[in-house]
Amino acid sequence: MDTSKPKVCVVVPILNEAAYLKESLDSLFAQGYPHMEVLVYDGGSTDGSQEIARSYPCKLIVQPGLGQMAAINAGWKNTDAKFVTWWAGDDIYRPGGLLQLVNALQAHPECGFAHGAGELIDSQGRLVRRVRPGEVTLASLSLGFDMMATSTLMRKEALLKSGMMDEGLRLAADWDLFLRLAQYYPSVYVPATVSARRLHGESEDFQDLL
Repeated sequence: MDTSKPKVCVVVPILNEAAYLKESLDSLFAQGYPHMEVLVYDGGSTDGSQEIARSYPCKLIVQPGLGQMAAINAGWKNTDAKFVTWWAGDDIYRPGGLLQLVNALQAHPECGFAHGAGELIDSQGRLVRRVRPGEVTLASLSLGFDMMATSTLMRKEALLKSGMMDEGLRLAADWDLFLRLAQYYPSVYVPATVSARRLHGESEDFQDLL
């Protein structure tokens, strides 16, 4: 194990994600990151998602009725990882994406989070749009949220200061989170395609993003 690399925790909240979960977890474990903890929180799937998760070297926690933001917070609170993020069961990491975020945070110890570029893809994996947000600040985040949330990595200590996910929010929870982080910490941008976020008919914010 490469002891020069800090532990990373990826929390994956899922609910009936069997259609895309295998491809998503394949992309996560294909990162080959030497010190990664994957916590899958299942809110009560009935479509085989739990069986898929059990076939990977991750920890599966089944809590029927657990909401997405509550699952993310639970995972972050129950890890000793230095860097944390979250992941949907239909998203995809691009090769080397996680390591690039880790390297950026290691190179910039003053930053509370790193974020990169990404892609929006459809249900068949076809490119819909490229997302290149560039550097973000508290001022820019106050005007709009152009970040690729799936292409982010945060210091846990920064989250302990800013607060974690607001479990009372839904679609704007990621925007709210990074607004609070940006009040206390600068960020570093990685100008590379880190991840792909899948848009499909079952995703909550499909219409908003297209």
